[in-house]
Amino acid sequence: MPLHAYFDRIGYRGPTEASLAALTAIHRAHIDSIPYENLALHLGGENTLDVSDFHEKIVTQGRGGWCYEMNGTLTWALAEIGFAVTRGAGAVARALIGDEAQDNHLIGFVDLDRRYVVDVGLGDGPSEPFPLEERSWSEGPLQFRLERLDRTWWRFHNHALGMAPSFDFTEEARELASFQPMCTRLQTAEWSPFVSYAMVIRRTPSGYRALRDTTWIEVANNQRREREIRSLEEYRAHLDEILGVSLGENVETLWQNASARAETRATEA
Repeated sequence: MPLHAYFDRIGYRGPTEASLAALTAIHRAHIDSIPYENLALHLGGENTLDVSDFHEKIVTQGRGGWCYEMNGTLTWALAEIGFAVTRGAGAVARALIGDEAQDNHLIGFVDLDRRYVVDVGLGDGPSEPFPLEERSWSEGPLQFRLERLDRTWWRFHNHALGMAPSFDFTEEARELASFQPMCTRLQTAEWSPFVSYAMVIRRTPSGYRALRDTTWIEVANNQRREREIRSLEEYRAHLDEILGVSLGENVETLWQNASARAETRATEA
């Protein structure tokens, strides 16, 4: 898995020494270039926890990925460069659903002058790594906060218009294989939002754009706008734009399935 191919994928031409400047630039380039997406699950595929599969999908095929793939790829690349990297487990929405959320998110830690959290796998979270310390900060109009809950747990608070309001995490080092039980459940369980919605999210300087089944979402300058997509042609145009690569005939399959789910939800409402 050539590192230069990853750099080409994210359009990175900066320094490659293990420095905060390089870490910040690579993290931001990844966010800017690679969308968050779970479309493979809705095309009959399976997302694995194999770094070579991450590389094939994200780098070679020019696709996006969900948290395991996105942060799995970034932490691999950082380790290849020479950063001191460990992987950790997050729990998105643990504040709402408790410990059932454990392992539904993968993050990374990088040790430089202090410990930093790296996370390109939330979809609409920070564009840059952030120090592991209690603090509030902003990126443009987006406000974030990191809170220490107790001696074990931290809580990251996303911006007010984020898809996920928060996730909790510990500093325990984890291997990719340890996420397999939750990785499987998130791809198969009826309660999983990844099963219920086909999603693509791309971060922007002042927010994000997202396609969630048949709903187009734009967040910019602390305002959120949503509208329903009514046709295959419109869906294809938005999907091609936000994903950055055409899925060809697979778009029709995605549209048909997303439309059916949207109709079912409207009927049950």
